[in-house]
Amino acid sequence: MGNLRVFRRSIRFTTRNKRRFIVFLLMFGLTATFVAFFVNTLDSYVTTNYLDQRGMFLTQSTTYGVTQAEGNKLIDAVRVLKVNYSIQDAVLYRYFDVGNNLRIFSLNLSNPWLNPWINPSLVIDGSFPSSTNQALIPYGDVQVQQSNGVFISSTVAVGSKFSVWDTPPNATNAVPKVSFTVSGLFDGAKFGSGKRNSLWVFVPDFGFDKLIAAFGISASNVYVYSASITVKTQNPIIPSSSDYDHVADLKQKITDTILNQPSQFGKWVQVAQSTIREKKEKSNLDLSSFFYGLIGGAVLVAMYSYLLSRLRSREVAILKAMGYSNNAIRLALIGEILTTSLSGFIVGILSVNGILIYLSLQDLGNFRTSALLRWESILASFLIVVLFTLIGILIVTWKALRVSPMNLFRDR
Repeated sequence: MGNLRVFRRSIRFTTRNKRRFIVFLLMFGLTATFVAFFVNTLDSYVTTNYLDQRGMFLTQSTTYGVTQAEGNKLIDAVRVLKVNYSIQDAVLYRYFDVGNNLRIFSLNLSNPWLNPWINPSLVIDGSFPSSTNQALIPYGDVQVQQSNGVFISSTVAVGSKFSVWDTPPNATNAVPKVSFTVSGLFDGAKFGSGKRNSLWVFVPDFGFDKLIAAFGISASNVYVYSASITVKTQNPIIPSSSDYDHVADLKQKITDTILNQPSQFGKWVQVAQSTIREKKEKSNLDLSSFFYGLIGGAVLVAMYSYLLSRLRSREVAILKAMGYSNNAIRLALIGEILTTSLSGFIVGILSVNGILIYLSLQDLGNFRTSALLRWESILASFLIVVLFTLIGILIVTWKALRVSPMNLFRDR
């Protein structure tokens, strides 16, 4: 109980020297953000550049409508290619039209980063769908109320409902056949060309199939606008050199054996991506930055812990002279250093995210969650700050507690 009281008092008295507290607060805050940014450099390998690093992206030719049947044939042909590696993802993105006023697209929720045209980074209001009953709509799309005898109810705004009815929504006992919540609006400037004169709605695959049934669309009128194909990599984050070679081999085999047969698979175009050399150079640079960022952050945190503890040598001598145990003194140092480091971590991360929000508002005029540091980066920074703070504490306390109070006072 006495040790716990010492620990609580050490936290309370951490700020008694305000100038020292602020200095160390800024030091830990800058270190936390420094580490978070370096961890964030690897983020693109599992988010925005996921497909570019691991596979290829195909899109239907603008002069030929690839049917869903042809798209399924292409995926089946890819899966049976004779290769010495595994195909990890093979996803079709489909669409169908309801008259001239409405076009429904499919989304893949298992990995939203497989499509470079529609992914969480492009959401400018709201969020990317996370469940099968949510929908995404391009920013600025038009409103549709009725199409081919089917009634559509939607205000095309985040939080509104996109519903399909057999009868007018205001009819007695009217119940929607299918209903979605609009989770977000995304930047559709890079998707398609020309001004849209119809409502575009993007729904998860399961909801897409429900809408096919609700609208009575035949399979022959469902088309494919793109496909993503990736290989299974050895590393979960950054692919290895052999993984990049496998991606190059897959692209070549698909080009040679599948894309040159439009009569069977439809006419496809391969979207240009980074070369193998560019990928390898980028991964080497990012790995080096990440490694030295972690090492630098660890050294700085341990050093700050050491300095902060050394400034308490007089207090250590007094506590030892008063008869406090080594465990009690160790807890007192841990309480002060952890209070300072965690406060600095919180201040640093909040400050950086505040700056990122400001820059996002300046550039786009609205806030996007994708502009913030990802929670994985923040968590990694937190673990490093706490872990190496504790290591610094253990080193300092081990040395300080071995010295007698008399020697400590004499040094002072």
